[in-house]
Amino acid sequence: MLALAGCRSELPVDAVQDELRAYFEGLGIEPDALRCPAAPAAEVGAETICRAWIDGEPVEMRVEVVSADGELRLHPRDGTLVTAEVETEIAATLRAEGRAVERVRCEGRLWVTRPGAVRRCVVEVQGGERLAWIGTFSGEGSRHRARVVPLHEGMEAGG
Repeated sequence: MLALAGCRSELPVDAVQDELRAYFEGLGIEPDALRCPAAPAAEVGAETICRAWIDGEPVEMRVEVVSADGELRLHPRDGTLVTAEVETEIAATLRAEGRAVERVRCEGRLWVTRPGAVRRCVVEVQGGERLAWIGTFSGEGSRHRARVVPLHEGMEAGG
């Protein structure tokens, strides 16, 4: 929570970026970079848009002042998923379908699920078989269509 300075008209940009960094660190992710072109006004309801870069991908965050004490609420503009959690969910889903999954490795640390975004994972199954999990997102949080296909020699999760 940020404390509002008595006569200041906006919150300090560095303090807003510290809140953003803490948000992502709470997800277990260290952003590559943060940028807030302007700090929000020091009044309840004021907003600004900031960006974090994770694995080279911009994640836009709406930053809103929610109390007179300078408390902020952070909202990703698009759905976001932490890749480590996705890997666990994909493995559980495929196991429930009867596949003997040993390991799932997905691209990146955080997925932004904009409409039409395609994300890939490599699934290793007992017996040495490798599969590609390919998900196409609707832009509504984690809603997606996924398919699992054999992973061809030389093809990796990002390709």
